[in-house]
Parts: sequence; structure tokens; C-alpha cells
Amino acid sequence: MFELLNRVYAENETVLNDHTNMAIVLFIMGIGCIWTASWRNEPLPPWKRKSERFLQAGESRLEKSRNTFPPTLAILQAQLLKCQLEIASSQFNSAWMTLGWTIRLGQMIDIQREPTSCSPQEAHFRKSLLYATSMVDRYLAIALGRPVAMQEHDITATLVMELHPAVSSRLGSQEEKLWVGIVAHVRLTMIMGHIVTQLYPATRNTTAPTEAAVSGLEQELLDWLSDVPEFFHPDQNEMSSREQAFYDVPWIFRRQQRTIRAAFFFANMLIYRDFLLREFLQQAPSTPRSGQCPERVRKCVDNAMAMLMLAAEFGVDEFKYNATFWMTSHFIFCAISILLVYLALYQEADDWNTIELVVEKAMKFHRKLDNSVNIYAQKLLDESRARVEVLRSLNSPSNTVVAHGPTPDWEAVQDQQLPYGPSPRGT
Repeated sequence: MFELLNRVYAENETVLNDHTNMAIVLFIMGIGCIWTASWRNEPLPPWKRKSERFLQAGESRLEKSRNTFPPTLAILQAQLLKCQLEIASSQFNSAWMTLGWTIRLGQMIDIQREPTSCSPQEAHFRKSLLYATSMVDRYLAIALGRPVAMQEHDITATLVMELHPAVSSRLGSQEEKLWVGIVAHVRLTMIMGHIVTQLYPATRNTTAPTEAAVSGLEQELLDWLSDVPEFFHPDQNEMSSREQAFYDVPWIFRRQQRTIRAAFFFANMLIYRDFLLREFLQQAPSTPRSGQCPERVRKCVDNAMAMLMLAAEFGVDEFKYNATFWMTSHFIFCAISILLVYLALYQEADDWNTIELVVEKAMKFHRKLDNSVNIYAQKLLDESRARVEVLRSLNSPSNTVVAHGPTPDWEAVQDQQLPYGPSPRGT
């Protein structure tokens, strides 16, 4: 990529006249605008307007490569970059269509199959493109509530953490280390695909998930934990800021760690969310539950809390987490929704005030993330929270909210060794 950019800046006519390569450059620059807002800690809208101009220019160049057959890897790369830029620009339906086109183009050149007649470097690039497409496919399907387009049983290309020596020497040590996290994240999104397929089928499902299905998915997450480095495990015993400075963990690895941990908590939320919602639907209106919640409801709540506690580390008063982190926004929205249902259902819970405080902070952060794309989602959260307050007020003895002990201090909540979400089994 750097070689390509150098040739563009050198005004190499061969590159400037190559519509596919120029589309790649323009889309990367558009994505770079969104990232620059995050990197420089600046408001997103001015950079977003710049990115939209790059998107339009890139689309114009890519359209001129439409009749290329068979499609090249460069065309697939350009299409996937276009999809990612559309997502960052909040054009989710356009991104969905672009992704579908990318998948079909890839299938025309059998990108889903194990490479057999190419160099190790080309095989690596093919697999990277394949699994990047697969990840976006699953995340978009989950966020939009639509079917996944890439079926796992059609994919024979293997994905391992160990790189071929020829690939390692070309990528460098930092990229080689990042690859381990990429593989871990891809495998996690594959499990998410299993969760959605088994627990949220397209046909209306009126029965509770079977024990075998839930246990099987729990085991998949346990197997995932045993296969990936502990650096990515959802461990609550974080290093202090002083320790982090001493060990000098680069920010890109810390961000990758947080992203994967957030995805892990989200996968658990997907597994257990149905148990909480069924409790809610079976409860008489305006009648709070008494006693302890069932074990799997507790697991759902614990992982939602873990997700929001992780989000609290991101920095609520900064611009660093913007539309670039579109899936993080969805994770947080789902976690807040889960906890609001829990607060409405278990109004006498001992941890009610603690959870309410975490929800309040998370909603503040969610507003920072959205930048208009999820204004409707934020309105839903605000309305749901207001209804929780009304329900609690109506069900208190004096028609006023009765506090369960003193309202916890946010700093104290962050310092607690909370039992939220350390494993898919809640242990």
C-alpha cells in the first residue's frame, strides 16, 4: 500500500490511470478522514464531509472497473473498502449491498477455497480478504437483523495464527503480532454466526433455546478462550496505568484487546439475552420480580455490565470513539437495553443502584459514539429508562423511588472487583 501511495504522489501515470488502484487509494483516504478525527481527538462532522467526497470519487473510479472479468483481488479490496467507508458514513443499506456484491465477486474466483497454486504472500492476502469480508458480513447481519451471506460450510480456506516465514518477513514484527488478534477476532465472529443461526432463526421461534444448543455454544466460547492468548481474555485484573506505562503496550494492541474483549462479552449477551427477555414477557405488567434472578439471566446481566465497564475505559469526554467504532456502538446499545430490562423486571435487586449508575454513564458515552446514526436508538434508550423510573416509582410503597442503600460513587464502582463476565459460564 505504501508503495502504491508513493507512486500516486510521484504522479506515476500508470497508477493514476488504473481505476481500481485509484479507487483503493481514494477509499483509504476517506476512511483515513474518519480515523483522523479519532486520532486527533477532533469532532467528526468536518472530517466526515471530507470522507464523503473521497467516497464519491472512489465510486466513480471503481465503476469504470465494473466490466473486468474475472475480478481481481484489487477489485475485491476496493469493494470491501467502499463497504467500510459506507459504514463509517452511516450508509448501512448501501454497505449491505456493496458487501453482497463483494461476496459474489469473491465467489467467482473461489476466494472461499484453500489456495493451491499461488505464492504464500498471495495466499495470505486472499485469506485476509476472505475473512475480513466474513467478519463484516456477520457484524452487519447482526446489527441490521438480516441473514449472513457467507455460509461457513462453503469456506475451506484455513485460518491459523502462525504465518508462513515469507509472509512474516514481508509484514514485519508488529503486523505479525496483530495477526494473532485478527485470527482470534475472526474465530469469535464465527461463533457469533453460530449463535444467531441456532438461537435466532429466521422462522419465528416461540420455544426456549434447548439446553444442548446453549451448552454447545458455551463450550465453543470456552474452547475459544483456551485457544487464544490470555492477553485477550476478559480478565478483570487489569494492569494499573503505571504498570501499562512500564510494560509499554502499544495503543494499537490495547485497542485490539478491548475490541476483542467487547466482542466476547457481546457473544455471551447474545447467548443469554433470550432468557432475560422471556422472563420479561412472562411477567405480569407493572409487577416486579422478587427474589434472585435465574442463573442464565444473571449471566446475561453480568456480561452486559462487563461490556459497559469496559466501555467506561474508552473516555466518555473525548471524541476518540466515533462512527469508526460502529459495532462498539451496537454492543453498548445492546448492553444498555439488557440492563434497562433487568432494572424494570427486578426493581428490588440489591445491585439496582449500582447498575443504574453504570447505565447512566454508558448512555452518556453512547451519545458520543452515535453522531446521528443511532439517534433513534438513543431515543429508545431514553424512553426505556424513563419508563423504568416510572415503574419503580409506582411500585414503591410511597409512590416515590426508594433507594436500596446509598447511591454508589462512580469511582468506587470502577475500583470494585466486580464479578461481571469473566467467562461464558459466569464463573
